[in-house]
Amino acid sequence: GAVENSEYRIPCVTFPAWQEFPNQRSGFYVVDVWRKGDKVVVQLLNQKSRRAVTAFSKVRAEEYVVFFSHVKAGRYKKGELKLDRSMHPSHVYVNKALTLLEMPLPHRQQGMDAFPVHLFHLPTQREAVFKLCCDGFGRPTTPLPGTQVVPASRPRDYLVLCSSPLTNVGPFLVEWIEYHLMMGVDHIYLYDYGTTDDSFQLTRPYVDDGRVTWIPWDLPNTPHRFVHLQSEQMNHCLHRHGASASWVLQVDVDEFPVPKRDDSYIPILQSYDDRPVSVLQMKSRPFEGKAASVSKTPLQHAVELITAQYHLSSRAPVMSGREKMFLKAGSVYFMNSIHTIRKQDAQDRLETLSPTTGIVLNHYWTAHGRQRPSPREPPVENHDIDRFVLPLRQRVEKHNNRLAAL
Repeated sequence: GAVENSEYRIPCVTFPAWQEFPNQRSGFYVVDVWRKGDKVVVQLLNQKSRRAVTAFSKVRAEEYVVFFSHVKAGRYKKGELKLDRSMHPSHVYVNKALTLLEMPLPHRQQGMDAFPVHLFHLPTQREAVFKLCCDGFGRPTTPLPGTQVVPASRPRDYLVLCSSPLTNVGPFLVEWIEYHLMMGVDHIYLYDYGTTDDSFQLTRPYVDDGRVTWIPWDLPNTPHRFVHLQSEQMNHCLHRHGASASWVLQVDVDEFPVPKRDDSYIPILQSYDDRPVSVLQMKSRPFEGKAASVSKTPLQHAVELITAQYHLSSRAPVMSGREKMFLKAGSVYFMNSIHTIRKQDAQDRLETLSPTTGIVLNHYWTAHGRQRPSPREPPVENHDIDRFVLPLRQRVEKHNNRLAAL
């Protein structure tokens, strides 16, 4: 039978997940807790409507205190422990409905694989308790069923990819994964939003190899739930997985960045490693074509690749709010929205890659059944991605053969 979603649930995030943690102004949910080197990060979500978000910017570090031992937390609750500055978050990141609390980890806990996290909101004396059991890269140290654990000594990733929240995209997922692995992506994080098809089975070999991680991602039933769903996910990817990578890419499953001269993304990214550029923006080129036949049996990928059958695109790449970006990890403060960012350093530049010599984003938005709006001009033939189709098809076939042998 199909692999249950819970089988891929990361065992070292929050317990319980999505724990409610209200304060005096508006309610919070603790989305995730993870380790970032010698610090611990807590991601909070505002559960009120967007009108209440304005008060959210008043969050202050001194309102919170954290303990990494049950003993100290117990002494504090009994009134036996005097607070000092080291027990407060060192940084508070705030943006719209998102807050990140970053707290220094005591020396004793830095060498531990698992320890408790007690988070208190001082004005209301509310408490949220978690168990953190991840390695220094933020990856789980507890084995997932039927998978191999990525060791703590794994080298730092150069480029990681995060999907947008996914629901039942099995027919298109293997092609998208294989394409990005071929383009130089080291690890892919798939955010699951209620998948019920065979996506988990289709990706099991990647999970076993330590190249793909599934992350369950579904907000509680709060006002403006769908507005916050993707923005929370993007910032979770940026701050959690960017901590163990040099570059982060976030694209939808119908988007394929195409290098115009190189055979992967890596040469272009490396050329910007030591330059004051924090964001590389790609122009988008929407594609259309005859709808693919996606009739399939379990564990069978769509017969034809999307990249092989859609060749009609806009005449020129567009910058109409549909652009996507390569983000230099550590240099981007927040994802303000799906297509905009806030940089850490105002001196860092946002640079747009050339659609003729750099990387352009092929967006196959009609492949998943979406309707194309009335065009301003007729589409043209575009075959820029064709040189990658043959090796991509070979990779997909090899994966499907491996899957059939399981």
